[in-house]
Amino acid sequence: MPIIDAADFKRILSELLNNACKYTAPCGKIVLEARCDLTASAAINSDGQMIMLIVSNEAEIPDEFIPNLFQPFYRAPEVDRWQQGGNGLGLTLVEKLAERLSGKVQISSKAGWTQFTLQLPIETNLPVALAPN
Repeated sequence: MPIIDAADFKRILSELLNNACKYTAPCGKIVLEARCDLTASAAINSDGQMIMLIVSNEAEIPDEFIPNLFQPFYRAPEVDRWQQGGNGLGLTLVEKLAERLSGKVQISSKAGWTQFTLQLPIETNLPVALAPN
């Protein structure tokens, strides 16, 4: 059974989806995709077992702002068209939680879409706990 810290994973997912909602125009699209790769081809850990979460939304971030998005309190100018506000800590938290889970998060933005890809290793070689009689 794959294991990932549920509270951290939930917080990461919540932050990514909140950002997608915040920066997507009304009636714009948001796509959530989850993949589990149990093959040796994955590069996250020595066993190659990982879960990948992809949150995409219809909004493009200019290339010059992307390198700073994980910096604390950074707010990309001209990106928050709907003045949703915030303190600029959500993506910093996502990155720190991903690192705490031995994973990584990446951003790409092109052709009117922004995509956050979270890769987390999953632990599958745990001893089996016996249920009490």
